[in-house]
Amino acid sequence: MIRNIKGKIIEAAQLCLTYDQLIKIRYKIRKSFRTKVDKNTEIFKRNLQSINSVKNNNKNGKPLIVFICQFPAVWNGMDSVYRAAINNDKVEAICLALPEKIMDKEYDIRWEKYGKNESYKMLKNKGYKVIDGQKSEGKWYDLKALHPAYVFLPRPYDIHLPECYRSYTISEYTKVCYIPYGYDNVKWDSKMTYEFDFLNYTYAIFAENKYYYNELFNIYKSVGWDKIKRVFNLGYPRFDFYANYKPSLHKRKTVVWLPRWTTNRSIEATTFFKYKDYLINFFIKHPEYDFICRPHPLMLRNFVSCGLLSQHDESQFLKVFDEYSNFFLDSDGDFLKSFKKADIFISDFTSLLVEELIIDKPIIFTGQTNHFTKFSWKISQGMYLVNNQRELDQTLLAVLHDNDAKENVRKKISMKIYNPANGNIGDNIINALVEDYQNS
Repeated sequence: MIRNIKGKIIEAAQLCLTYDQLIKIRYKIRKSFRTKVDKNTEIFKRNLQSINSVKNNNKNGKPLIVFICQFPAVWNGMDSVYRAAINNDKVEAICLALPEKIMDKEYDIRWEKYGKNESYKMLKNKGYKVIDGQKSEGKWYDLKALHPAYVFLPRPYDIHLPECYRSYTISEYTKVCYIPYGYDNVKWDSKMTYEFDFLNYTYAIFAENKYYYNELFNIYKSVGWDKIKRVFNLGYPRFDFYANYKPSLHKRKTVVWLPRWTTNRSIEATTFFKYKDYLINFFIKHPEYDFICRPHPLMLRNFVSCGLLSQHDESQFLKVFDEYSNFFLDSDGDFLKSFKKADIFISDFTSLLVEELIIDKPIIFTGQTNHFTKFSWKISQGMYLVNNQRELDQTLLAVLHDNDAKENVRKKISMKIYNPANGNIGDNIINALVEDYQNS
């Protein structure tokens, strides 16, 4: 009974407290949590001393930075940093590509089954220096043999990775680095994007803005990590893509729809089922407009595995994109291709909201705003908020006919978030690691 009450209190706190407040409270009042954190901290200190005492084993004496890619859709978060590394004569850099886990029923990913290595294919096509991490089924490339000084992990969810590449494994011999794969917008977001167990083993975090830099710094200070770990506020590297951004030239107006992957209301539920039929019917009736659906990479798999969408319903949905010439399903690892074509966004909650905004195209937001931070509320002033099909229909028709009442508001907000002249965030991150390596 007491455990259930404690669990409900913690669950409620997850939603209403900021991340640093939550960790401070847990650290102060929960002895088991404090004991675990302190134990992991001592282990991390010993590992760090060992790492700093080992001389670099690369032939040219330069520190090696490894970028692990497992999800093509989130690679853009590290792309400009990798390109900065290969153009910096003080470091060596290489990519290590891994296949995604295959989902079991009901989104169960505890088993060790992996699909095709799509990340390897994508990075090879880019011409990048990349290692195929999967040597054969159940056998993985020995990352430790490379003697990396720093390793960037793609996401903070160790369970998706093979055991040999998880943060707690590789932190024994290298410094784990992390760039958030999404730009946080809601109160609960940082608790997932900066998953605490993952932070236990992470050496350097490159926060997306000053707010999250301060939040992480406060966490580190409260648990005694401020002297042994690094938090940086150097900008969000995905913004580097927009330094020389030019939209694709096309005559037909294009609408890009970004539906969410989950029906869980506590972490922003999808509106896929609410608007799917409306949008399909609208663009069948209006073949003069192009319609691109870019679902979250896990969306269809999750809906089918959880029984929310039958395989027949999934095939009927996908069939539309084959039958109509103005329908396009975007499953490309690079979301920028669709973004460059977009004239209008229809969007659920997504970490791409900020990027939708700085591209300066109308955003019709179909999600909820009750979990938005103060920062997100400011962003929402530049979006069209709709709650039902009637409002969506009215708003979509208006912006398709160039009645964009939010244009000036959107531009003012965008200018406060992003300066196109600052296209060197990737360089700043690599330079910070060069300095860290020299000081170590």
